[in-house]
Amino acid sequence: MTGSVPAYWPIVLAVSGILQQVTIPATSTVYGSVDWAYTLDTTLLFGGVDLYVVVLDANWNIVAFQQIQFINRNRNAPAWRTFNFDFSGQLPGPGSYYVGLLAYWRADFITGYTAAIYMDNFHLYVDDPSLYGAVVERSAVRIVNLHAVINWTASLRVESYSYSGLVNWVNVSLTNVLGYESNPEISFREGIIVSNDTGPAQLSYSGSINDTLYLTVEGDLDAPGAFLELNMTLVLDSGTGVVLEYPLVLRVEQP
Repeated sequence: MTGSVPAYWPIVLAVSGILQQVTIPATSTVYGSVDWAYTLDTTLLFGGVDLYVVVLDANWNIVAFQQIQFINRNRNAPAWRTFNFDFSGQLPGPGSYYVGLLAYWRADFITGYTAAIYMDNFHLYVDDPSLYGAVVERSAVRIVNLHAVINWTASLRVESYSYSGLVNWVNVSLTNVLGYESNPEISFREGIIVSNDTGPAQLSYSGSINDTLYLTVEGDLDAPGAFLELNMTLVLDSGTGVVLEYPLVLRVEQP
């Protein structure tokens, strides 16, 4: 989204936005929320940008509206940031909605400017009891302070595991901010680890914009009390002989 404002005040705000049409299912929906990741592409010396999340109904009426943050000269070109908006109880009911991100560019007294907001990783979540047993979860893992201008890679390796109950299958993978997913992925099938590590995911140091990985977990657990616990190692490899390893425990459980 790109917006520009001229070099005088007062002026009508420049507004830009991106909307995604979504359909909230009608069956036993309990709550809903959306996730975004976003960043600003340039340093703001003047003016500022207000970021808003908005939910519109099928007739383009606003049903939910909330500010994410204001970016100004004191907050220059932030790295990728994530934001979750829970609209439980705010929607009239199941149906078609438009969910999006709006940017309001503000002018100032001195100069005009143009700035762009980039958005990625839009996810809509709804809780439907008919889907209980299925697991789909994505969490961000930030890797910071890699003080070397080289490209690192990251991977996960299973050291040991335990499980109980009916765990049909669980997959675990890594994805970087550019959307490249590790291949293969960690795979558990009916009591056996079929694949015990992920392939490498590129983790470039070239600015903090690339220091985030996403851990994606998918699977199917059949009964309350069933769980799978994976004791893993997160391996960071510089490609120049330096390897960093961190322990990581993942537990997937059916409540």
